[in-house]
Amino acid sequence: MGTRQKSKPIKHRDQLPRVRQSANQALLVAIEDRLEVSRGDVLGLLLLVTASLCRFLFFYPIYTSLPLSPHAFGLRMWLPGWR
Repeated sequence: MGTRQKSKPIKHRDQLPRVRQSANQALLVAIEDRLEVSRGDVLGLLLLVTASLCRFLFFYPIYTSLPLSPHAFGLRMWLPGWR
């Protein structure tokens, strides 16, 4: 069996974004290899999931009947039939 090198611990905060970027790239490559899809398809799917999550969180106060100011309520009423 081959020997495995130990990874160096992160000593500075400025190294953290590079670690996150590397982890994100590794995740994209793993998804591409597993599903045999292009990077554009994966990014498109992630964009769709992110947009859906943001929309859900934006309308969450309406779904759960939380109190809103008139301005906040007006932001969520996009169509005249919703008012």
